[in-house]
Amino acid sequence: GYSREQVKGELLADLIIPKEMREAHANGIKHFMKTGEGPVIGKRIEIEAIRKDGVRFPVELGVAHTSIDEKELFVAVIRDLSAEKLLEAENVRVRRYLDLIMGNSPSVFYLLSQEPGGESVFKWVSPNIKEILGIDPDDLILQKVEMSSLVHENNLDQVREYQDEIWDSGEGSFEYRVMTPDSRSL
Repeated sequence: GYSREQVKGELLADLIIPKEMREAHANGIKHFMKTGEGPVIGKRIEIEAIRKDGVRFPVELGVAHTSIDEKELFVAVIRDLSAEKLLEAENVRVRRYLDLIMGNSPSVFYLLSQEPGGESVFKWVSPNIKEILGIDPDDLILQKVEMSSLVHENNLDQVREYQDEIWDSGEGSFEYRVMTPDSRSL
């Protein structure tokens, strides 16, 4: 919210660093000048900054250091993360809503993504899979359990065909028989 003229010659700490972080900022600079080491130099971190109007907002901060003509120079890049954080919060809200709906359904739902090379990976699995098949949804997402191990052997080729059709068309759904880990067909 500042113009270039408004910030020239001003201390960074007085403009965008929250009050409770200013002492740590000053100590960090002193420590760096003494030792050449700093916890944020050469790294990207997420912190809060303050706008001109006093509103706090999340930022990604990257700081680099160099010396020019025996003078120390710090270059900081700040990226506003407000929109990303709002989107993340909305995604969490929607996922909780989906989990609630799908968790009370008699069917298991999932979202697959096609990775480079054509491999299908789970991005989301309805939590009711635990009750229906006895499988933790995270085990599918983390690829501890392969999808093909759950598909009834008589449906495996058909499922692969359907998946290929869906990847080609961009949409679709289908039903097939699955096997529980104890080899019961559903």
